[in-house]
Amino acid sequence: MADISLMVSQYGNYYRNNGTIGKNNLHRHVFDRTNTKKLFTIRPTDNTIIDNASIKVDDVVQAFYNKFSPKGKLTFTPNVWQLGHVKINDRIIPDEYAGTVLDFLNTKSPSRLDAPILALTTEYYLQKAQENIEDTIIFKGVKALPSTTDQNNGVAGTTIGARDGIRKVIRDYNTAGKLVDENGNSNVIVMGAMPTTPALMVEYIDTFYWALPELQRSMIKAIAVKKSAETLYKRGMSNKNQYYEKNSPSEFAYIENTDCAVVGLDSMTGSNMMWTSPSVNNIGFMKNGSNGGIMDIWQSGIYTVDIATDWWEGENFVTPQLVYVSDQDLSA
Repeated sequence: MADISLMVSQYGNYYRNNGTIGKNNLHRHVFDRTNTKKLFTIRPTDNTIIDNASIKVDDVVQAFYNKFSPKGKLTFTPNVWQLGHVKINDRIIPDEYAGTVLDFLNTKSPSRLDAPILALTTEYYLQKAQENIEDTIIFKGVKALPSTTDQNNGVAGTTIGARDGIRKVIRDYNTAGKLVDENGNSNVIVMGAMPTTPALMVEYIDTFYWALPELQRSMIKAIAVKKSAETLYKRGMSNKNQYYEKNSPSEFAYIENTDCAVVGLDSMTGSNMMWTSPSVNNIGFMKNGSNGGIMDIWQSGIYTVDIATDWWEGENFVTPQLVYVSDQDLSA
């Protein structure tokens, strides 16, 4: 649907082909692009259920003596998760633009499928979908379908309810007691409240990193935090290192003397959680992922046009026991 009330208020309920407003005067909305997915290896799939299993290997070496003595065990632990099925639906009425300053977006032919507003709408909706995923869904999402009555009446669902996000995944693993190492030690690192000053933020995030088990620490390449926390960390590091003016600010996004980056994510805005996992453990899947870049368009009525697309997607962790998280924002 469209809201052109402000345009009508400014220019009146009529159209003059005098160039007052044309396609070149419609300025593109600046969309936020997803950067959280860069922390995951995204793979195509034809499945909607993802099956994984982790293997724990008990100790096998022992002192030799002259009798066979079996030692060792493989323990297989399943980890199964479901992809989220998301969609874009809307109904466009090109005639809404007729007789207004935006009349050039209406069709001049009997078929409403020829209206230029269709191409404009689908282009913007597909870009907005990526912004929705980053800002609302990929971290904060908690799947919530409309009620049965609302579904029968075609009521749209909420964006945050489109599918489960990373925070929901981590919270569920924590509730299920899966955020533990092979010896049963908790992977939840007690940090207390997140500070609000640059110097303390450097100390806070550094403390989290050095609290990671030494073996896993060598495989950790990124600690995910909200964008403002990354900014404070950079400021704190620049204050700590007096040669800041001679270096790119990006150099201060790393834990000192390591190759582990402090990565600020737009998706985590408003959350004080910190989380990390070896990059090989971070995986996402998409079914019919190319549909996120195209729309089906059909004339649903004499004067109405419907647009739609849908696909499946989700991010998760192959082995929950390799996910490490601070003690903040772990409950809804």
